[in-house]
Amino acid sequence: MGYERQHRGQTQSYEQYYRGMDKSMRQKVALISSYFPTHGRLADMGCGSGQGSYDLARLFPQAHIIGVDISPQAIEFANKHHTVENLSFQLGDISQKIFEPETLDGIFNSSVLHHVTSFNQFDTTHITRLLDAQTAQLKPGGLLAIRDFLVPEYQGPVILELKTDDGGSTKDSNQLETWSTADLFLKFVQEFKSSLYPKGPVPWSDASDTLSQSEKKRLFRAVVDFRTALEFILRKDYRADWDTEILEEYTYFTKKQFETELKSRGYKILVSTSLYNPWIIKNRFEGKIRLLHLHTKHPLPWPATNYLIIGQKVAPHQPVELVEAHFDEVHAPEYLSLECHVLESTQQKVELCHRPQRVVDLIPWYKDHEGIKVLLRRGYPRPILNSMADVPSPIDDTLTSGYVVEPISALWDTPQAQEVSEILKERINLSKSHIISVEPGLTYLPSSGGIDEIIQSFYIEINPEALSHMSVNYKPDFTEHGTIDALSATQLLRSYQIGGLLDGRLNIAIYDLMLRHRIELDPWIGDDCDLSILKSCHVIPKKIDRLFEDQGERFKKLPSYDYFEYLKALKATFVEKDATNRVIRSVDFEYMVPRQTSRFTCSILPFAKQGNKLYLGLEKKNCPTSQRLKDASVLYSVPAWRLGHDIFTMDDALREIRHKLLNDHGVKAHHPIRLGGSYAPSPGITPERVTPFLAIVEEMFSSKAPLDWVDLEEWLGQRNRFHDAHLLLSGLRAFHLFATT
Repeated sequence: MGYERQHRGQTQSYEQYYRGMDKSMRQKVALISSYFPTHGRLADMGCGSGQGSYDLARLFPQAHIIGVDISPQAIEFANKHHTVENLSFQLGDISQKIFEPETLDGIFNSSVLHHVTSFNQFDTTHITRLLDAQTAQLKPGGLLAIRDFLVPEYQGPVILELKTDDGGSTKDSNQLETWSTADLFLKFVQEFKSSLYPKGPVPWSDASDTLSQSEKKRLFRAVVDFRTALEFILRKDYRADWDTEILEEYTYFTKKQFETELKSRGYKILVSTSLYNPWIIKNRFEGKIRLLHLHTKHPLPWPATNYLIIGQKVAPHQPVELVEAHFDEVHAPEYLSLECHVLESTQQKVELCHRPQRVVDLIPWYKDHEGIKVLLRRGYPRPILNSMADVPSPIDDTLTSGYVVEPISALWDTPQAQEVSEILKERINLSKSHIISVEPGLTYLPSSGGIDEIIQSFYIEINPEALSHMSVNYKPDFTEHGTIDALSATQLLRSYQIGGLLDGRLNIAIYDLMLRHRIELDPWIGDDCDLSILKSCHVIPKKIDRLFEDQGERFKKLPSYDYFEYLKALKATFVEKDATNRVIRSVDFEYMVPRQTSRFTCSILPFAKQGNKLYLGLEKKNCPTSQRLKDASVLYSVPAWRLGHDIFTMDDALREIRHKLLNDHGVKAHHPIRLGGSYAPSPGITPERVTPFLAIVEEMFSSKAPLDWVDLEEWLGQRNRFHDAHLLLSGLRAFHLFATT
């Protein structure tokens, strides 16, 4: 193959190149670590500098990591700079057979597969042969991860708007750093070759006539197909290595093609999601370029900067996905119940979906030289996440097979600490003799805007010797029931920060456990927050004791209620399917969705600074579930809104919630930043998915529903008094961001 054209010079050039790319390697590792096995042999294909292989080796000391690269210089560099007992490096072509059949427990391909097509005449059959070879080398149950670029679903023409005045005063033909972005584009369209234009040049047309006379002095517009525009904007900042980068076509598969390729080879897709690197968007897209609709000239949403898919190889005829076959609305559900509660003073009605028993989340944990490890369920079936009761919005295109990572949970009427050992014995065969202590954790409502459910968590310190005795005893209705694994709490938090995990309750428990035991938090690796905009503003803080002097207004449950305007209960049939689309098992489930809005919620946590203290803004509301929990209906939460079916992009969602924050609570905020990945608050009842944001206050106005401002540190110390999961998760993530940035 022609990979030798990638060579970037001698050792000094390699070190400079690796220093640039290694900054993101920890994020890459965080994306896969909560899915990959902690034991066995794991191959890091196209390992480059070896930094990612080294990180995996340190993270999984009981696994053996093998870094593979076709470049002798890369292997020499990796061997020289990364030495640890469970790590080795091997020269090899990742598209060919390297290891014996079924000898690997995991394979990681990070930003490498586009090299395989680029240096083989852009022929994607080389990818299919690579997937065949890697699949053959995986054991049944082994994991395959691919992180790379993504062909956009829409590939038609767009307007690409570029700057003509962002170069140097003179254009040095040998120094691309002195070229304007517009000049670089003109060079790109002449030199770039791809599967679309294998012989070049790229077809395009000048659309600068759509600019005003003043704009023409600094801007340039070109009409080009979206896929090629993406190729340019993803590489426009790699000018020092331009001659190498121009040889590569970054994009080769759409998201659907990736999923189809893995499914056809018998993979269960654990996660398939578009990634949006906030640093790239902020520093390389925003204010530098614009993508516009060809006819309306309206700005288009930013394309994904990367893509991640993780699949688990399953044996023939074993399940690979949970699919909803059909659903119907039910007015008298058998398991769930719809209830209507009314405020006695105003007769305001609140509709709730009720589950019969309280949910207990059990978090067994132990501490070793690497920190806290927590026991969790991996691969547990949660079919409701794959419901099709409403059309999924493009604001979150994450696909999952329906098998998730989550805490060990059970339904229990009145959970007490002394009963925890019984549940653990029943669920995972954990003997009481291996339990060191049981500590009650947080009690909260996972999603108070329609779900009458209470979560009680317990933290159980165990002897790590128990790991060899444990097994999954509780069998759900499906054939696949997952495994019990011990994973690093720190690494799990990293995965949550960048959208690698969906379960919100486990995230809350890990934060609470680490803070209780004074375990230092690693630096935040989610979206960056520009702290320079955090200017001192006037807030009237409240002490937390004063907050809870207000008990709220009383609710009463209506004995009968015929028509539910906000909620509806559905009964659906979910089926387990294998790779050939054969139905293995069919199970009925009941779940709840809102009638008039989508499954997507956005929360926005307002933050303000006064003096040297940070304050968070809380919304006070009355909630009948809170009244059932603590005999006081008042509930302090983070402002959150369900999105309508007319919200199709994250930019649309941000405009909507910023407007609502100002209109409902009188808070004008800077552009919100994403506060970690989206999460599912209650996947046993609803397909709801929540995206949390942080908003730094710019200005405040009078409002009918002003927020209550509390000191972040005081809130953190008394977090057990707050029972809204969205507030707990947003507040804990915000503390992590500010404490470690």
